[in-house]
Amino acid sequence: MSGIVKIHGKSYKTVALRVAEFRQEYTVSDGWGIITTLMHHDEDTVVMKAEIVNPAGMVVGTGHGEEKRSASQINRTSAMENAETSAIGRCLATISAGLQGTEFASADELANAIGQQRGGGKRAASDKQKKFLHSLILKLPKGQQAAYIDKAKEGDAQTISNLIEELKNG
Repeated sequence: MSGIVKIHGKSYKTVALRVAEFRQEYTVSDGWGIITTLMHHDEDTVVMKAEIVNPAGMVVGTGHGEEKRSASQINRTSAMENAETSAIGRCLATISAGLQGTEFASADELANAIGQQRGGGKRAASDKQKKFLHSLILKLPKGQQAAYIDKAKEGDAQTISNLIEELKNG
């Protein structure tokens, strides 16, 4: 998986790819940081803020992410994580490092928005996605596999995509 998704003829980078590119150039050992802060949460909404801090401690990029817990099945349990991912992606897009692809929104944000426009974000996962997730789950220790299998039972594309990203990055 390249980390670049073409949607309506435009290129969008996943947040995972943006972070990987950022970390290649701007390392922790050199003093660069990505700081996330929970700005608001209640039973309906989560708002996160992400900041990029340079070695001098100056904030050089900021982004926010908001998620509604009712927006999708995955948000019922992971709205904070999704808001944080969106905030980081938007933050990385604000700095002049070529981390945004050709568009400001990340592939993750756009897929979520398109899914919600189509009726709650529920589109079927492809067989390719399901097979790839299955191969990642099989690499886990036996004790961890059941939890991911339970999460994957939802089966919609966004859930499968989120699980794949979590396992690839985790």
